[in-house]
Amino acid sequence: AATAAAGDNVNTVVNNNTDRYPVTTQNNSEAANAEHGHLSGGDAIVGRGRSSDQATGTVTGEPQQIYHHQPQQPQYHQQIQHHQYQNPVLSIDTDEEELNFGTRASDLRGGMASQASKSRQVPVQRSSDRTLYLHDMTRKRTRVLMRRTTRYITTLLSCFIFYFVPVLQLVSTYQKVLDETGNQDVCYYNFLCANPYGLLSDSNHIVSNVGYVGLGILFGVVTCSRQRKYNAEVQREPHVAQLGIPRDSSLYYTLSLSLVMVGMLSASYHVCPNRSNFQFDTAFMYVIAVLLMLQLYQNRHTDVSASADTVFIALSVTVLLGVIGGLFGSTWFWIISSILHACICLVVSAYVYYIGRWSLINTMRSMYRNGGARYLSSWICTQVQQWRHWRSLKSHFGTRVALLLIANLCNWALMLFGLTIRPRDYDTYLLGVLLLNLVIYVVFYLFMKKGYNEHLGSRVKLTLLLLVVIWVSAICVFFKRTTDWSVSPAQSRDLNLPCILFNFYDWHDIWHFLSSLALFTSFYLIMIVDDDLAYTPRDMIAVF
Repeated sequence: AATAAAGDNVNTVVNNNTDRYPVTTQNNSEAANAEHGHLSGGDAIVGRGRSSDQATGTVTGEPQQIYHHQPQQPQYHQQIQHHQYQNPVLSIDTDEEELNFGTRASDLRGGMASQASKSRQVPVQRSSDRTLYLHDMTRKRTRVLMRRTTRYITTLLSCFIFYFVPVLQLVSTYQKVLDETGNQDVCYYNFLCANPYGLLSDSNHIVSNVGYVGLGILFGVVTCSRQRKYNAEVQREPHVAQLGIPRDSSLYYTLSLSLVMVGMLSASYHVCPNRSNFQFDTAFMYVIAVLLMLQLYQNRHTDVSASADTVFIALSVTVLLGVIGGLFGSTWFWIISSILHACICLVVSAYVYYIGRWSLINTMRSMYRNGGARYLSSWICTQVQQWRHWRSLKSHFGTRVALLLIANLCNWALMLFGLTIRPRDYDTYLLGVLLLNLVIYVVFYLFMKKGYNEHLGSRVKLTLLLLVVIWVSAICVFFKRTTDWSVSPAQSRDLNLPCILFNFYDWHDIWHFLSSLALFTSFYLIMIVDDDLAYTPRDMIAVF
């Protein structure tokens, strides 16, 4: 009688939700047959190899699993509580900080409804497993995501046009002044390896930037080829579109364009290299560093990735800081920039630790409404409760905490270096901060893949090894300075060195070749790092 009453309650809840999600219910006898073992919500304890009809309240012998018996059509019999989002797809209890993922509403309307209609035994995850999976972060429609990421390409092109035209005009003016006045102190050339050609006083440093342009175009071709192969496979086997990391090539095309733009701006800078136009050589390197981190983050957080407007506003602030630091590198500026750097590190660490489930804006709003002290005490109690609930994941969270601590220590060391040394070249310092955090995030990503027993293919390992070799070689070459615009022109000439390759290229040209190849290899590594998950269901791919 109690079991039949439970079946009536299930049908009552389903009928109340029929207007929003029409389903076909079973009769009470069928529901009762599926509810042996006195488990609520249609759960039954069954042994391995046994059917639910033979299940009893106690099973001895073989290991047991908790199974959920699905009826002929999925039933939404979970009542929506007051502290939960009104969404049957993703139900989040804010008091318990637990994630309960129901059946997707699209399964009722799509082709998977026919499979769900078959009565079968589906394992239900135990409550101790609170791992967030990629399936739960890819609920937005593909068109919406593609429209959002395509804005990166259009925004980047707009920024480049407005940025490149004044740059071209400025360096042309410098070259004209040098030709008319004969003042060789205007531009900091390597006079022992400066090969004039036509109107250009130093053509080799411009030609060597062809590596950025050529490899940027090549990466775009590689991206297009991979996308075409994937689209052809999806046409043959449509279910492949629901497997692995979501394929969106918009950011990869943006990266290829960024590499081309780096080459064009670097060539413009080398028309007349000096302190005033050095920012042209680094501005789009900021873009590449941020876009690489964003692409790596988007692999596991498809639905919550940042918009193009937000990213480029942040990049514009970064460029502005670089200009201010180059012009007014006072002690107060370094103190303010270091405090800002520390705050950003703390916010990003909190966001990464909570896997995107923490929001600074919502936290500040709660503090404003509830009062600072009251909110702080409540927050501490909540963290203690969450720690008790999430102790089962201490292996993964321990790795996460350790890597975040290392990342923060590296950033704090870089901040102390900036405060004590205060290098004149603030643009390079800022670029070093971004590149350091990019390296840390890549290492974090690889360690988390290992923590979740994800396999790194031989191609990924070979690419990673090649990447390390190229970057180490490029950095060693970079420190062989042939000019230095932070000192006087006479002191810069003392650093000049003769050509070392084909009697045409010097060490800085070699840096151009190696760094362009290193960037291309970095792009390719990010592209293939999750190829081992290409045919893995998304409800088995962890989010970190």
